[in-house]
Amino acid sequence: MKKIFASLLFASALFLLFGCSQLLPQTKYVCADGTTVADSSLCQTTPLFAPPAAPPAAPTLTLDMEFEVCSGMPELQQMSYEELCISGLAAKHNNASFCKKLSYEAKKNCYLIVATAAEDPNVCGSAASGSDKNYCYSQYASNAKDASICEKITDINEKDNCYYKLSTELADPALCDKMKTGGQKNSCYWNIAMRLRDVSYCNKITEEGQKQNCLQNIQPSQQPSQPMQQLPK
Repeated sequence: MKKIFASLLFASALFLLFGCSQLLPQTKYVCADGTTVADSSLCQTTPLFAPPAAPPAAPTLTLDMEFEVCSGMPELQQMSYEELCISGLAAKHNNASFCKKLSYEAKKNCYLIVATAAEDPNVCGSAASGSDKNYCYSQYASNAKDASICEKITDINEKDNCYYKLSTELADPALCDKMKTGGQKNSCYWNIAMRLRDVSYCNKITEEGQKQNCLQNIQPSQQPSQPMQQLPK
């Protein structure tokens, strides 16, 4: 009897033990991606907000493709955007040979554009004709305010024009000394004398009437009155 009672007591204890263990609540974890797990270490470590993907790289254009982009562009107000586009490609690739594809006026400006972009006046020497080279050198010198480039100009009148323009802009009388054409050289000295208010440059003028006009405008009390001379530009 005692054995039966002990067996029943042992069975009742086991039932209570296992029955209670089934009723214990289990802790659940909700991961960032919405999944439920019993152990938080099982959650994936992917960030909740992933950074946006990088945009795809732009395709690399070949030179032929770049020229194709320029092809067929319109001409408006006597300006060809196709030729302007090709000039831009010449500057981009530092290749003055592209300028040969253009009309005369566009070609002149193309060499200047390439030279300016490359900061290299020697590009002007790539032009086929002497007039195109001189135009390029003159414009480059003016844009860069560099009178040393004027020396590369082969035409005397254009070279003097280059020196004359820069002498006025830079107020540099030494540039007047480099000029060969008498009339323009006198005008150069006249401009410098007015700019610096210095009669010594009036005395460099070889034409007597222009010299006296120069002196009278700087020292009116010491010179006879006469109208101010209008100089050629």
